[in-house]
Amino acid sequence: MPLTTPSQKPERVRVLGRSWVDIEMVGDVFDDAEREAVRRTVAYDFIYVHPFDDPVVIEGQGTLGIEMLEDAGDAINIMFLPVGGGGLAADVGSWVKAKSPKTQIIGVQPEGAPSMVEAFRAGHPARLETIGVFTDGEAVQQVGEFELPGLQGGS
Repeated sequence: MPLTTPSQKPERVRVLGRSWVDIEMVGDVFDDAEREAVRRTVAYDFIYVHPFDDPVVIEGQGTLGIEMLEDAGDAINIMFLPVGGGGLAADVGSWVKAKSPKTQIIGVQPEGAPSMVEAFRAGHPARLETIGVFTDGEAVQQVGEFELPGLQGGS
């Protein structure tokens, strides 16, 4: 995880992962930590599971949309979804729009990491030169390949 990660995240991972998890803090932003994770994956012949740009991970994140709709019924008029790499927003948004088409979905990003805004402008994932380190989780230099079509209303 990046050095800027709020302390509650690694603490919860330690609690849930117990002895199965080793946490190392690397770099200032997600992209720094990811580069190190990929390097170690190759060096140690591990399997790397991308935290947002993986179809199975995206599908799993979509279950949050199902849970929200079950809890709220059809009472959700507007839903604000955080957009970092786009995985959570893509599939939660897809589930919600499929089951509650009248729900307006608004994606939000920190000003210092507008990776999805730039992807929409370019029509494809575009790498930001720099990003701010203010927001954990949404501060990524480039959204995933799988997320953009879903967020643009594609498949």
